[in-house]
Amino acid sequence: MESAGAFKQFVHKLILFLVVVGFCFTSIWYSQGRIDAAQANVSDEELLYLPNNKLMKHFTAGMNNVVADVLWLRTIQYMSQEFHSKEHKFTWLDQMCTTVTVLDPNFEDAWVKGGTFMASIGSDEKAIAYLKKGMVQIPSSHEIPYEIAKVYLLNRKDDPDAPVALSHYIRMAGARHKPEYRKRFFKWANRVLEDNNLAGEAYAIWKDVLDNETDPFLRKLAQTNLDNVVANENIRRMNEMVENYIIQTGRAPVDLEQLVASGLLASVPAEPKIGAYYLHDGTVYHSVIQENLRVGMIVSLDRELFRFKEERERYPDTLDELEDFFGGTIPDYPHPDQEWIYNPHTGNIS
Repeated sequence: MESAGAFKQFVHKLILFLVVVGFCFTSIWYSQGRIDAAQANVSDEELLYLPNNKLMKHFTAGMNNVVADVLWLRTIQYMSQEFHSKEHKFTWLDQMCTTVTVLDPNFEDAWVKGGTFMASIGSDEKAIAYLKKGMVQIPSSHEIPYEIAKVYLLNRKDDPDAPVALSHYIRMAGARHKPEYRKRFFKWANRVLEDNNLAGEAYAIWKDVLDNETDPFLRKLAQTNLDNVVANENIRRMNEMVENYIIQTGRAPVDLEQLVASGLLASVPAEPKIGAYYLHDGTVYHSVIQENLRVGMIVSLDRELFRFKEERERYPDTLDELEDFFGGTIPDYPHPDQEWIYNPHTGNIS
């Protein structure tokens, strides 16, 4: 009788759990529909991913960790879908990650990879703030401060304060790591302060992810970033050669083959899988690097277009009007000799 009662109690919890999870998934799409139909005066709180964190925790029937695991799988799926979509909205990413860690504050993988996801779409501030909360929740983790270091290294390497912040979080990661790794981390932190050219460190980080990560999407993300690190370093070196060519000849080379003919460049790097290098007005570019810049810019501009439409119930008539709205400057189109194409009726920019 006792076993039958226990089994009945388990079934009740399982049914409640499935109802909650089903409600969570349905809420994502329902909430998105509400956003599209919302009035301009609707507060941000009414547009958040539903159900809210407190409600989620109350109705998980003591199965917080299980619900968190299921929602985390959904978060990875959502990230992958948005990553491969044309829109690249990522509207719910930070809220979904936050919901998972509210349900399970000790879910280290969600803290670490959630920070990776946010940083990979250019939300550096949100990623750093999110990861700092994770450090409070799991103070013994070396992975979380290491992830903050990666944000500074990979996304903010041009920030004058980046080397100091990077060195600080590398030291924090080392202090929390196994004793046999601490010396290596501390040496790395010192080297960062002495040498501000961080390309080698960026390459090592993505190579480590590629060698050790099992998740297919994260491996693809690592390979993409690894290719970009190599391409950016090649661009930097070839632009130095262009400057040397100008000094030697008094004119800019017409194409990269002239650098080869001059002896400054052994050969043009051939990377058919990730695009091609080219010279334009005395500057070396890479087709995929420029396209990645374009996609990243569109993600940011789409967010401002989304905000504009929510507030004014229409899209801006021109991109100049959008600039006035967010008080910034729309960046130049990353591909040389091309301009942004904007449709004010659909809000599409390309």
